[in-house]
Amino acid sequence: MKHNGNLLAGTIEVDECYCGGKERNKHARKRQKSGRGIVGKQPVIGMRQREDGIVLAHPIKAPTRRQLHTAIA
Repeated sequence: MKHNGNLLAGTIEVDECYCGGKERNKHARKRQKSGRGIVGKQPVIGMRQREDGIVLAHPIKAPTRRQLHTAIA
């Protein structure tokens, strides 16, 4: 992750979340009828530099170990 060309440094906090609306609030043709929870939501990884409070976030394909370690590296 780069911020203005510089890597994040110091103590970095990393977490993932899922962003997206509720299925019942979508148009009928756009609903995914395969359950509840993370269905139809986009996984996002966020990183925060503790000292300066700089926060970076970007979407990922899936929250697998490989994807997360690649983003952290």
